[in-house]
Amino acid sequence: MAWPNDYPRSYYSKYEKVDIRSEWYDVYKLPNNVYAIVEPKHFQEVNSFLVIGEERAMMVDTGMDIENIRDVVDQLYKGEIAVVHTHFHFDHITGDKYFDKIYSFNEPHALKMLRRGATTEELAYQVQDEAFADGKTPSWFDRDSYHIPGIEPIPVEEGHIFDLGGRTLEVVHTPGHSDDGIMLFDEKNRMLFTGDTFYLAGIYTHFCSEFLGSSNFKMYLESLEKLQAYIPKLDWLVCSHNDILVEAGYLKTGYEAFKSIADGTAVPDDVDDVGLHGHGQDSELPLQFTFEGFTVYVNRKDYGKQKGKTMRKPKILISNCLLGIPCRYDGKSKLWEDLDAIEEKYELIGVCPEELGGLETPREKAEIYLGRVYTEDGFDVTYEYEYGADIALNIAKGHCVKCAVFKDRSPSCGCGQIYNGDFDGTLVEGDGVTTTLFKANGIEVIPASQAKEKLLK
Repeated sequence: MAWPNDYPRSYYSKYEKVDIRSEWYDVYKLPNNVYAIVEPKHFQEVNSFLVIGEERAMMVDTGMDIENIRDVVDQLYKGEIAVVHTHFHFDHITGDKYFDKIYSFNEPHALKMLRRGATTEELAYQVQDEAFADGKTPSWFDRDSYHIPGIEPIPVEEGHIFDLGGRTLEVVHTPGHSDDGIMLFDEKNRMLFTGDTFYLAGIYTHFCSEFLGSSNFKMYLESLEKLQAYIPKLDWLVCSHNDILVEAGYLKTGYEAFKSIADGTAVPDDVDDVGLHGHGQDSELPLQFTFEGFTVYVNRKDYGKQKGKTMRKPKILISNCLLGIPCRYDGKSKLWEDLDAIEEKYELIGVCPEELGGLETPREKAEIYLGRVYTEDGFDVTYEYEYGADIALNIAKGHCVKCAVFKDRSPSCGCGQIYNGDFDGTLVEGDGVTTTLFKANGIEVIPASQAKEKLLK
């Protein structure tokens, strides 16, 4: 992606610039005791915010750590301070290491990625020369050691209130760009810190990778619909990229734009290469839609193409035996009685972890005992079960699946209850091998016996 010709951006002239010691950051004083700490020399053009209350302050994100952001914060504020993430993406969290208390939305994949951090290799495409102003990295910056150390975040939920003394910030969950995406509502000061859910630049709805998680256009549209109720309570959107303050009415503009993409009335731009805007997925490049003030990048399968065409169904992974495929240990299936109703609402991706692990059908009955999987004759088949679980997980990730419906009580797929390992029909609390792996990777597992209630509300 070539650096924009209009650097530095003209919109910065609207704001009161604060004199600070930094070769990388610019700081602008906003209304209501808020400081925007901006990074205008990188193509992400990310904005972090210092929000000051009467008793303590909150950092909304910590930027890219091209230079130590805490050095800037300490020039602006002396006192108790914590961090809240708008989401877990690298350009919003890399400066976390300079702070002790860090809050993030309680979403399993995001928390896992925050704990593991990111490698130099994963971040390399963000610090290539063309990503910086003037086509070169800053002289002090060492791209070969650039990485994100893991941290231990404090999970928060929808509706959580951060009390800064004389002002509060309320967590508003707005999934779509990422599953953990939030906004922060400052009701007293009529401000909404938007994270990456909305701003006046490229808006991304197409991500599908472990590093960036899974975007979801349908949830994005639902989040924008939810935000319409906030418009009368707001003066400003405080945006995490590009221009800092945007009129609240743009939430309606954004919602109408997403609706036009969903029903196919919007026309995609005639472009062959979307440059770095296409990062974040392994398959074909996204479509680009340009609206007044912003651009939206969308998976091709999410675009209606013709008015009235329905959007794609959410994907669910499901045990093959529930689809009527004879893959159980006894060579039979367990056709799910609610299958037709679920298929109307969801796209079903079938797997049999045991067959994926190399076990034949029919095969000996197996149960879990002391963490290992044994057949009734005493053979240890743990390796096959774990190998099949790994393959099933890769399939789930390849389809950006967030939920699986598995056969009850199976040593692979059981959820909540499995057999005790004595082959006497006794049930105990526990999960199958594949279910355990899925849960550890942030994928919800629902037993088939409970799926109708949970999925067809």
